[in-house]
Amino acid sequence: MQAAAEILGIPESTAYRMVRNGSFPCPPTRMGRSLKVPVPPLMHFAHIPDVIVHPDDVENGASHASGLARGDRNEQSG
Repeated sequence: MQAAAEILGIPESTAYRMVRNGSFPCPPTRMGRSLKVPVPPLMHFAHIPDVIVHPDDVENGASHASGLARGDRNEQSG
């Protein structure tokens, strides 16, 4: 709830009050004594794009950042 309130720009106490009166924009789930807000609905409400990162994108990005994608491998070692 603390992170959700921060993302929404409201105090945590206000977030809990909104949950109690049913006006919180993303329905939280009770887990024991805690309330958990699902990330996808929170991102949607806050207009945060859901960008999917694939493992091969990470590998390609690492190769590019190290210069290996440009064929600089020989220049780096010699």
